[in-house]
Amino acid sequence: MSSSWDSNSPVRSLTSMHLYFAVMYAFVSLLCLYALYESFSKGGDELIEMLFVCGIVIAWAFAHYKTSDAVETGKKWASTASYILAIPLLFGFPIGTFFGVRMMSHASKLKQE
Repeated sequence: MSSSWDSNSPVRSLTSMHLYFAVMYAFVSLLCLYALYESFSKGGDELIEMLFVCGIVIAWAFAHYKTSDAVETGKKWASTASYILAIPLLFGFPIGTFFGVRMMSHASKLKQE
């Protein structure tokens, strides 16, 4: 029984990268939620901004997770979603740029298959 993990396709690399970023953003969202809790308990006036940031980080983690699942199962929209999620990474020089370019490279190979 073979799977996409056995072949030499870009599926494994792209799935791994999306899962890595999903876990990383989930960790950041936990830190954000803790900061939100601390701000709320102290009566801070930046509550709306903190809610907005936490919402974006949680949504971004979920998007990476769903994209990793879509890449693994071979959905047609997975390569487009990988491109979209890789664009903000390009601005995180040098490490984010490396991962963004690599993610885009694997997404283009995935689209060709």
